[in-house]
Amino acid sequence: MLAATQTKVAAAAVGTSLADTAALLESLTKDPEAEAKALAKAEAKKAADDAAAIEAAKPPLTYWEKGPHPPSRPPVTVTFHISMETNFGDHLCIVGGHDLLGDWVPAKGVEMDWVKGNDWKVSVALPAHSLLQYKYVIRSGWADDGTCTWQGGPDGLIATGAAHSSQVIQDRWVHGNWQADNPNVAAIPAAVLAHQAVKTPEVWEFSNKANTSYLPDWANDAVFYQIFPLGYFGAPTVNDQKSAVVPRLKQIREHYKHFQELGIDAVYFSPLFESGTHGYDTFDYFEIDRRLGDVKLFKQIVKELHEIGIKVVLDGVFNHTGKGHFAFQDLMVRGCLSFPNPTHTVLSLSW
Repeated sequence: MLAATQTKVAAAAVGTSLADTAALLESLTKDPEAEAKALAKAEAKKAADDAAAIEAAKPPLTYWEKGPHPPSRPPVTVTFHISMETNFGDHLCIVGGHDLLGDWVPAKGVEMDWVKGNDWKVSVALPAHSLLQYKYVIRSGWADDGTCTWQGGPDGLIATGAAHSSQVIQDRWVHGNWQADNPNVAAIPAAVLAHQAVKTPEVWEFSNKANTSYLPDWANDAVFYQIFPLGYFGAPTVNDQKSAVVPRLKQIREHYKHFQELGIDAVYFSPLFESGTHGYDTFDYFEIDRRLGDVKLFKQIVKELHEIGIKVVLDGVFNHTGKGHFAFQDLMVRGCLSFPNPTHTVLSLSW
């Protein structure tokens, strides 16, 4: 094959230039099959490079990606009841901070139905996932600019969640004009303002990842020994926040041998953070209850338990606090002023 090709090239090269001879030689020595494979490989590489470039140009995938919105919730039927003595020709209505409640204009409010005696009621379909202010008003006559007597005290507040299709409100008439700086009066609009800053489920952004909680492998078959430390170690019922630290937690050392004999894998401590009484009314998540000891002692206990092969699990109780918590104390003193804006962070924990 090679000899035949060389002969063919030599014959064709007679009387041609060196360049023409080289070109002729290249054409005669080409392998069409190999060239086709090389071309296919190059095209595949280009396609892969193009796809990678397109993917790289996309914005990074964040945890919270827009997902399909759930269907809108149907309205919640709220039935209001109130008892109030009225004069002949007077009638009650409800007004509030929503179009369906007249936007605080009595002439546009919801007229109530007289039931009997001094009892009035009315049912109103209000949007789900709403927090609405409202007030009762006695209207004298039907003129838009007629005399109106507003209920005293703070505004009423109705929350329409998704758990119920109907709600019943039984109110009492409050007399007297409470001033706007009254903490109970000021707290209502502050709550509504904070609620308005929260997105309803219809506009939530849903995760593009599975919301999965992972249980450590060791916990699947572990045997837990639960301890309610305040009772287990004989602490006083009430924490006066003044007494000296008493290291009652160290009594657990007397039970190490018993734990090992039982063959337990972990100790589960019920609340042991600084609290007012039973541990679930937490005052400070960063301190051990003074009736039990302190952080230094607790760290040592954890270390000792680990050394004998026993893990430690805590009941954190992070979804509510006690009255002695700094955020609640500030709220009691300054009312709605405790929250300078609806997104104010009261407590942030890092673990």
